[in-house]
Order: sequence, then structure tokens, then C-alpha cells
Amino acid sequence: MPRHVPPSRIRYEKKNPKVTVRLTESLKVILDEIRDETPGLSYADLVKKGLTTSANEAEAYQKGYCEAETEAYQKGYYEASEKFQIWFPCFICRKSILIKPNSKTHKAILEYLKRADWGHVECVRERRRRHQY
Repeated sequence: MPRHVPPSRIRYEKKNPKVTVRLTESLKVILDEIRDETPGLSYADLVKKGLTTSANEAEAYQKGYCEAETEAYQKGYYEASEKFQIWFPCFICRKSILIKPNSKTHKAILEYLKRADWGHVECVRERRRRHQY
């Protein structure tokens, strides 16, 4: 006849399920050495510590990765804007006016260059050469 199990024990077992793990002898020795370094540390405590440390490391890695990605993007954006942005001085205060892509100023410049027949040096030379004859 099965032994009677109190309801409190049933609730405890349900909230704290048992996990059995098989280790090699060398891993068991390592596990015991870690446990011996911290008196009062149970195997369950050791597993909890490993799991939370692992989760914290993953979170820290993700945070570091995101920060590095943002920093790299900002650095690249700054370097590209310094190298490639087009600007002209204000005729009144002489401060720089940045020409943003597809802005009215940008479109006006494109229209001016089109009307003035601007093109690649090679293309302009070729057109002139053709029209000389």
C-alpha cells in the first residue's frame, strides 16, 4: 500500500520539481571544488547562480552590442557628413547652411546645373568634339 503524502509535500514538490543530472567524474570534481570554495552553497544554489550569471552576461552582451552599434553608426554618420555634405555660407550672417537631400535648395541647384548643361568632364568634351564638325 502506498505511503500517505501530506498535501503540503505535494504542493512543495509541485513548486520545486526535482531535476536529476548525470556528470562525468571530472565535472563532478569541478562542481564539488566550486561548492567547497563557498561553504553552505548547495547544488541548487550553484545551478541558480550559473543560470542567473549566464542570463546577466547575455543581457550585458546585448546592451554592449547595442551601445557599440549606436556609437559606430554615429561615428560613421559624422565622418560621412563631414566628408560629403554640401553647404554654402549665408550671405547675411556667413554661417553654414546645409543643403539637405530633396530640399527646395537641392532641387533648385539641380535645376540650375541642368539648365547650365553641367556634366562629367569627359561627356562635355565628347559633346564639344562632336559639335565641332
